[in-house]
Amino acid sequence: MNIIYVLYETFKSNSAIHVHNFANAFALKDHECVIAVPKQKESAEKYIGGEILYKALNFSDTLKPNYTFPDGRGADIIHAWTPRENVRKHCSLLKEKYPLAKLIVHLEDNEEVLLSNDIPMTINELIQLPENEIDHIVPEKRSHPEKYKTFLKESDGITIIMDTLADFVPENKDYIILWPIIDCDRFRPAEAGQHLRLQLGISENETVLCYTGNVHSGNAREVRSLYLAVALANREGTPARLIRTGKDYCDFLGENGDWAHEYSIELGVINSKDIPEYLALSDILIQPGSENIFNNYRLPSKIPEYLAMGKPVAVPNTNIGRFLKDREEVILLQKGDSLEILDVIKMIKGNRILTEKISSGGRKYAMENFNRDKNSERLEFFYEKIMNDKPGILKRITSMFFGLKKQHCSI
Repeated sequence: MNIIYVLYETFKSNSAIHVHNFANAFALKDHECVIAVPKQKESAEKYIGGEILYKALNFSDTLKPNYTFPDGRGADIIHAWTPRENVRKHCSLLKEKYPLAKLIVHLEDNEEVLLSNDIPMTINELIQLPENEIDHIVPEKRSHPEKYKTFLKESDGITIIMDTLADFVPENKDYIILWPIIDCDRFRPAEAGQHLRLQLGISENETVLCYTGNVHSGNAREVRSLYLAVALANREGTPARLIRTGKDYCDFLGENGDWAHEYSIELGVINSKDIPEYLALSDILIQPGSENIFNNYRLPSKIPEYLAMGKPVAVPNTNIGRFLKDREEVILLQKGDSLEILDVIKMIKGNRILTEKISSGGRKYAMENFNRDKNSERLEFFYEKIMNDKPGILKRITSMFFGLKKQHCSI
């Protein structure tokens, strides 16, 4: 197959890592893959690193009349990685160029929540406006409240990262639940590098946390809770330090963030190949948050990596947390606020047996459920069925197909 993945952001985004892993997996199966980004195709080398077996192109490159796949044919599959406006528009142009290609759309968030966080009005207020005004207000990297629904209806199939996203799948549309691929050879238990610990100025008695993710309007309050918990731990006599990577898209610490930065190490955006080295320094990895209309529909991309590291991991009792066993594979957070996170830090520091049990269980879960061969095979099967025009065969696939534990989910 000839496959084009259309990504809403450069390779600096977390979504790019998911697409990268699937494209590499398909390249190993002798499929030809392209990942198209709006601009800065060179960001693949800068931020992804490692082996790149696909072709990274800018949107404009894929539309050039003389561009074809190596076999001289066009695309068989166009996989839109989210229905955001810049992706939707580019896929429309690609469909004009490759009319026989099948269009698949990937959902990984509650797009309406993301949009509402970025506009000065409610979604209901927005859709009352004339269409040209709506088009002007909706950012290119957000989904249009009406057009994204049409985009999903006109697609040939849909992939969703979390079962709850089926709420947004049009009736009678084929879809599959598609969990990410993790390189468990890179993300694996490893001895913390003492040279790196010294370089970062971390003392031996400090409990180390690491958070590898961006901060935006949707998760600002949650990440602030993580910083606050680390500050509280230090004030109560439990030395702790937070290693943070990623970009801040909003001011989530307030005008004076000195109280937080006193106990944090801010690394900014780093190459993804370097992330395991920093995760290896951590004593516990925490995804802050709780059940809400944003978290219920996502799978935070850092959680599979955290689990694969063989570290004790704490996650909210929603999204992927619904599939994991409390105190066996993770620690489930009920509120996910700073006080509960503080309790988790203290518990892990004082319970070696529990720490080892959770670390081992989480690593095993990651290897089983974020497996390259298994997950790419599911997607390949879906592509083939869609290409062979056999609608309905894959519709409403149950968790059993995915090897998920039905007792821990409500699919």
